[in-house]
Amino acid sequence: MTTTLEQEVCRLQALLSDREDECRELKSEARASNDEYQSMLRIIEADDRLAQAHAEVKRFAELNRVLQVRLNGKMTEAAELMKTAKHWMNKVKRLEKKGEVSR
Repeated sequence: MTTTLEQEVCRLQALLSDREDECRELKSEARASNDEYQSMLRIIEADDRLAQAHAEVKRFAELNRVLQVRLNGKMTEAAELMKTAKHWMNKVKRLEKKGEVSR
């Protein structure tokens, strides 16, 4: 009975996590769409549209550079966390084999 409840809780947590991911993705897409609209609006309303378009390209290039650095940092962090998780999972397995820990 406990196992069934635990399984259901895990299933619901996974479902909630999926929905949260979808919401974050939609929010990000909406923000990007709004940023693009604002960028186009600045170009259209500028006196020198070519100069403004060039400024927007430079702004987006810098934003892209910053996001790439952040992404690289997060990927490194995720890889380190995976190594740590595997280490502890292996340690638990070894202890379970010895009979020192039970699930």
